[in-house]
Amino acid sequence: MNFGEEFEKLDATKSIAIGLLLAGLYWVLFYDDGSRMLTQIQGLQQEIVKQTTAKDHVEKAIQDKEKFQKEIDEINLNLRDFQLYFSAQLNSNAIQEKVSQLATEHDLVLETLRPIEKQAEFSTFNETAVDLTLQGDFHNIMEFISSLSKMKRVLDFSKMEFETITSGARQKINLKTTLVVYSSTQALGSGENDGT
Repeated sequence: MNFGEEFEKLDATKSIAIGLLLAGLYWVLFYDDGSRMLTQIQGLQQEIVKQTTAKDHVEKAIQDKEKFQKEIDEINLNLRDFQLYFSAQLNSNAIQEKVSQLATEHDLVLETLRPIEKQAEFSTFNETAVDLTLQGDFHNIMEFISSLSKMKRVLDFSKMEFETITSGARQKINLKTTLVVYSSTQALGSGENDGT
């Protein structure tokens, strides 16, 4: 079969009919009004939304992890401070020794230093109390109190009574107070600190 001969035999009507048939066949098989492209675009958009959401979840999880880690670090730091200042290992003799040492360092005369029984104000803490009376220059007494307050302990001075005493030409100050040192009623880890 020779296509050239067959093509020459075609008249205009047959040519138009064959052209229309081929156009219809092309339209059915290949024509796309953009719906396939639109479907692909919508699919890609959905995938982008899905990936963006997943990325946002990952970023939020990272931020939450950092936030929680900061909170955990802060809790650990506060717990270390608590363990340091409320160590369960409190030695009454060590406290009296520290008071005596500081009085000597600040040129004060320690007249009395004795442990006393004290009604506990807080049920969750032990309270070790000592009564003390010391005498010296006002400036030295203030430095003594400042040095005591720098101990890594939670402590309180109760009923501080100052009295001026004239000794010859000099005036001295007499301080009577109760020093209360607090400690935890429970062991809090290693807690090696004895507060002095």
